[in-house]
Amino acid sequence: MFFSFSTNIVLFYRNNYLSDIVHKDIVERYNTNYKKIKNLVDYLVSNTGLLFSPRKYSRTYGLSLDSVDNYIGYLEEVFLFSLIPKFDHSFRKQQLSSKKTYIMDVGYFGTTGFHVSENRGQLYENAVFLHLFQREREIFYWKNGGECDLVVKEGTEVTDIIQVCCDLSIKTKEREINGLLAALEEFDLEEGTIVTSKIDEEETIDGKKIRYIPLWKFLLDGRHQYLK
Repeated sequence: MFFSFSTNIVLFYRNNYLSDIVHKDIVERYNTNYKKIKNLVDYLVSNTGLLFSPRKYSRTYGLSLDSVDNYIGYLEEVFLFSLIPKFDHSFRKQQLSSKKTYIMDVGYFGTTGFHVSENRGQLYENAVFLHLFQREREIFYWKNGGECDLVVKEGTEVTDIIQVCCDLSIKTKEREINGLLAALEEFDLEEGTIVTSKIDEEETIDGKKIRYIPLWKFLLDGRHQYLK
């Protein structure tokens, strides 16, 4: 009972704090519509780690594409969200691609947006993204036949390929491995990482080393031993 009450208080203050940021740092500064911005915030929180298409959102919610692009820019400027592009050697194609969205404070996940169940997978991937972001890595997703959650680039070279899956069942493991192997082949890398909830081991498949690392261990990687 006490825990439930305390949790509700925390959620209440977090939600109020989020509303204050939207009001003071965006609505008042740029003279925009609070409801339209807040609807976009709710949508992005609900779809953390998923692809976001400004064009599709503009059609669905009756906003101009310029307005959606401006709103996204405001949300990134106040560090509420970060959007990453699909990796492509063409900068123009990167800019035109759908972006994956991540919230910059996972504490807001659950205080706003629409959730019918706890989605640990979204939280895991968001946590891994923030870990990379804080280390000032250049981050993309990759999709070209196979799919890979996070591609890390330093300078002109792709250095790390990372999949995130908290529940590695037989079905999901095959999907994650296939996406990882496809990305490793694409970028000519010898090893990749799958961040999990518990598994801590390595295996070699088709000559490529796959490291399974629990999320807690990946996040405590102070010496960057799991990143090149």
